Amino acid sequence: MDVVDRAMDESSRTSEPTPREGPSDHDRASRFAWAFVGLGVAARLIRYLRGFPVWLDEQYLAVNILDHDYGDLLQGLEYRQAAPFGFLWFEKGLVAALGCNEWTLRAASILASIAGLIVFRILAGRLLRGSALVAAVGIMSVAYFPIRHSAEFKPYAGDLCAAAVLLLLGTAWASDPGRLRRAAGLAAGAVVSMPFSFPSVFVAGGITLAMLPIVWTHRSGRAWLGFLAYNGTLAAAFAGLYFVALRPQYERATETEFMHQYWRASFPPSPSKPAKLAEWIAEAHCGEALAYPLGAKQFGSTPQFVLAVVGAVVLVRRRNSFIVNATIGMLIVALVAAVLKKYPYAHGERLQQYWAPSACLLIGVGFTAAVERIRSLAARRHVMRPACAGLIVLVAVTAGQSLVQPYKHRWDREHQLFARWFWRYGSDGVPMVCLSGDLNRQLFLRFYESPYLVGRDINRQNVPFAKGRDGFRSIPPGTPIDCVAYQQEGHTYDDAQFRDWLAHMERAYELVGKRSYRVMIDDKPGKTAHYHVWRFRPLSPTSHLSQTMDQDVPTSTPRTAAVVHDLPAEAGE
Repeated sequence: MDVVDRAMDESSRTSEPTPREGPSDHDRASRFAWAFVGLGVAARLIRYLRGFPVWLDEQYLAVNILDHDYGDLLQGLEYRQAAPFGFLWFEKGLVAALGCNEWTLRAASILASIAGLIVFRILAGRLLRGSALVAAVGIMSVAYFPIRHSAEFKPYAGDLCAAAVLLLLGTAWASDPGRLRRAAGLAAGAVVSMPFSFPSVFVAGGITLAMLPIVWTHRSGRAWLGFLAYNGTLAAAFAGLYFVALRPQYERATETEFMHQYWRASFPPSPSKPAKLAEWIAEAHCGEALAYPLGAKQFGSTPQFVLAVVGAVVLVRRRNSFIVNATIGMLIVALVAAVLKKYPYAHGERLQQYWAPSACLLIGVGFTAAVERIRSLAARRHVMRPACAGLIVLVAVTAGQSLVQPYKHRWDREHQLFARWFWRYGSDGVPMVCLSGDLNRQLFLRFYESPYLVGRDINRQNVPFAKGRDGFRSIPPGTPIDCVAYQQEGHTYDDAQFRDWLAHMERAYELVGKRSYRVMIDDKPGKTAHYHVWRFRPLSPTSHLSQTMDQDVPTSTPRTAAVVHDLPAEAGE
């Protein structure tokens, strides 16, 4: 902790060191900040390499890249999902090249998380010095939520990375608003970021509001030219993104009332109820959205909010207000979107990962400023040493949890283990055909199939089966087959689809057996899933259905199957 002791007297300002701030002290603090980055990268890699089971929210999104082509991903997603098309395209290409597994599905997130942490360290180094630099980088490096989202098939890590990149480019431009290259660099960063991070438009808009007074006081034609060019590029890029991807995804995700109800608490109440509106605003800014390094809902991050306010005041007093103004501008733009009910505001952390860089900077400065109010140097050390030790313990606990508990929910792990066994060894070498995925026979509601479909694509890649939608053409004639359907307990099935499929199969095969497996999908009673398997034996050594498959299989899969009655005895166990 020697570097902490040496850094205690350093200022958080961005100006040149004062006479009592030796370059060696700054170098020690800088190295200590990079050491925290190393710890953060290690914690992220440990979690990623552990191969956590893909949990429900990831499964919902994964089915879209497995079942749809690149153009379809622009037209709205299944399972009420929304995600930037750049993220989806990158992952689809990676899965196509390297196969579907827990690591390829999360490759974009781990890359974005590590890149975001490194960019944040560079950003913090431009703005802060000494103990403030160490505090801000330490908080970002060990914070629970950024580490969690580094190993998750969701675009949240990309939101954090995009925000850090744009703030870094914006800071460079603000330091010299007459440099057109810096304005162009920020514009390019915004254009590239938006296809990978929808909320990056809030950060880009916040930078616009922060740059306006700077350009106004600079009184330079080049500064105004850069400002207008940046905002024109930003507006054009957002308009293109909106019409190409945002609007179709929004309309598809909100086809039913479910999502409106789900996010209702994330939209501000009517101004006609000022007391309720004030409570909503307070809770939004003192909850999980500011949980760095830790926090909770229901005002569980109030201390972090207070420290962030203190940090903002300190930076403004030291005439380093760009990051403060950009943060306020970002929140204003995001709040307008929430008023229009287009994007949730706070009341959670996952959709607010673009807050993380600003939050960690301000909280780090606020914490350091609070410690510097202690007059005794020895007393300051008694605060800073446990604080740094606490950050190190937190990252160790997070990494340890990733090793000891390799799942989000226990039932995700159980399903992962079962799917590995079922698709690789459950058929005794007999080719397995998925009714819904391979044959377009939708016996049960498709909406509930995501755990089954993702587990299937991850585990059966090296097992003989009929690939894609080629029916039985990849299976040699005369070969026995197993046909598989997935059902959540209590969900009835489409009788007409089943009868039609069975009659079709009996043209060339004889049903010789049936079995079912029950798998827990939740800790709640009755929350089980069934893998139904029908085994067919060919009627002759040359029996095959490939010649008639194309004309008999429906051309498209219905989103939901007609509900008739329970699975008949001859179809189930």
